[in-house]
Amino acid sequence: MSTKPLTTNDLYEGVKAVLRKAGKPDTPYGVAKFLGASRQCGYYWRDGESTMSDEHAKAAAEALGINPDYAVACMHLEREKNEEMRPIWARIVSAVPYAACLALAVFALPFLGVLRS
Repeated sequence: MSTKPLTTNDLYEGVKAVLRKAGKPDTPYGVAKFLGASRQCGYYWRDGESTMSDEHAKAAAEALGINPDYAVACMHLEREKNEEMRPIWARIVSAVPYAACLALAVFALPFLGVLRS
């Protein structure tokens, strides 16, 4: 059974939930700041106007307890416009293990001290 690849929106919403659980601002700016991106990036991600860069996808994956390789491969798949290349990225995504359950990460990370003021 295949898993639906992660999208920028999935990572954005996951980081938002982590921030909310930690009592931190879960606004587009709060998500962008947490990931080291510009304020504008947070709004673009929220509105579906752009995908996360590899660096921001890696940071989001680490915050969510997801394999960063998987998240970055998913971003490449999401960005790929060439229909001949999309199946290659889809195979790469399916080959990289999804390391952790997002729901567990959202609830566990704040208690493990991952988010600090």
